[in-house]
Amino acid sequence: MSIVDLRVPGDLQDRLMADITKKQEWAGYLLCGAALIGDRELLLGRDWVPVPPQYQIKNSGHGFSWHPDFDVQMLNRIQRENLAGVILHYHGGTSPALGMSSDRQTASSLMPFLSNQAPGRSHIFGVLGQHAGNGIVFRDGKETGNLASLRISGSWLDDWSVGHGFRKVPSSNRQDRMVRGFGEEAFRRLRLANVGIVGCGGGGAHLVQQLAYLGVGSLLLIDADSIEESNLNRLIGAVPARSHRSLIDRIRRRGLGDVGRPKVDVMKQLVDSIDDTISVQTFPAHFPTRETVETLRQCDIVVACVDKLQVRDDLNRLCKRYLIPLLDVGLEIAPRANGVGTVKAIPGRMTKVLADGPCLRCQGVISDTRLAAERDGQPMGYTGAARVPDPAVVTLNGIVASIAATEVLQLLTGFAGDNAPNCGWMYDGLRGDTERVEKVFRGCSACQEERGRGDA
Repeated sequence: MSIVDLRVPGDLQDRLMADITKKQEWAGYLLCGAALIGDRELLLGRDWVPVPPQYQIKNSGHGFSWHPDFDVQMLNRIQRENLAGVILHYHGGTSPALGMSSDRQTASSLMPFLSNQAPGRSHIFGVLGQHAGNGIVFRDGKETGNLASLRISGSWLDDWSVGHGFRKVPSSNRQDRMVRGFGEEAFRRLRLANVGIVGCGGGGAHLVQQLAYLGVGSLLLIDADSIEESNLNRLIGAVPARSHRSLIDRIRRRGLGDVGRPKVDVMKQLVDSIDDTISVQTFPAHFPTRETVETLRQCDIVVACVDKLQVRDDLNRLCKRYLIPLLDVGLEIAPRANGVGTVKAIPGRMTKVLADGPCLRCQGVISDTRLAAERDGQPMGYTGAARVPDPAVVTLNGIVASIAATEVLQLLTGFAGDNAPNCGWMYDGLRGDTERVEKVFRGCSACQEERGRGDA
């Protein structure tokens, strides 16, 4: 039995639903990239192609039918671009079924041939309803199972029912106050979520702490650095050595502090002190490595709390490729040139890269010019200004990290609905203001090349 999941960008979902929910029954191909994630295969929506009106066969006697020439066109593209094909139509209702004889007849006649001609990946014949779906999976000419999950990745991670109930989690009295505001379903989604954090410095440490208090079930922490004394002014959870240690402390090596320890180990210790039921994976490594890339592919959300633009660019492409929301956190303190203890600006931001939204290149955070400057030995600060090391203050780090943690809550629960900005928030530390950032998604070359490609 194949375990196959389907992930669709929100804008593609809007387009396909507009086509297949017309008064007249309609269908089309969702063309997908594919990825092998552990023991599951993930299909990632790249393009939606409805059946052109000229290919419809009217009065066929068994539902909506189309000419085989359209299937040949789609098969050619599937083979040429190494894609998977998902044929979708609409039945309505909250439990759409594929039990109709016409559905089975179409699937049995078309899908074995399609999957045999485009081998090595799964293809699906599916039906959608009201916030629900169903699908038969075919691979290498044979039926191999049913669609295991369907996620719409848009302003939030919207999981649709696929014929079976959602996984349950034990209730928790410690989350009573959160549940009173956001509901039991929010707690369930948080508990089942896997969030990756790249960079466990000043901002990342705040974020780790808050996600642990929110009850996020799994955290993946990536940072190659060890704690230095200068980190102790802002790194939540890190402590200095005790100034006075007893003989027993010295014998048992207690009170040594955290200077010299890997940041990810200190963060895991922090999470364990808050909730030791949370799963924490630590990678004391620089991103990207084969292991960190492989593991981040499994995350629901990735948060970047990093200095280097190249790391941002790599994460930007990775998350677009697997349709994973990316939150990029940055803060700069710009001192005045002639005034000690004064600052001229404190710009901060929490930039969102959604599956159906502009990427970091579209939003101007990354450019080839800035990357070239970084490679030429001009390290860039959090928001692009050439200054190393960056000034940092625990309170300001905490503000932008709190915005990011709240956005994780929003992405997992959808509590803000359509009110959430598609590109995030800007923060002015001098004025104490936050400003919404919204931009039209037109798709730069990186978006068009990477979105939904999967492992290809």
